Amino acid sequence: MPDVILSNTFKKALSAMTEKDQKRVWQALCKLQSDPRYSSLRTKKVQALEDVFESSASDNIRVLWKWQDGKILLLLVGGHEIVEY
Repeated sequence: MPDVILSNTFKKALSAMTEKDQKRVWQALCKLQSDPRYSSLRTKKVQALEDVFESSASDNIRVLWKWQDGKILLLLVGGHEIVEY
């Protein structure tokens, strides 16, 4: 199971979320760590950003992340607007 690293940007965005949404994010991160291809995460590559992936924590919450030295680096969390391009 790969280690998960939270960027400062990710931490700041997560702390601004409601407690309910934070719980959803943590549940998704557990699944992401155990299997990044877990079906409910709907993980896909972000076309506009090289080596960055998008996973769903809920219908409205997205997590942006990338592989870094065999670890999962969490870049940003938020609504759909974080992946609009």
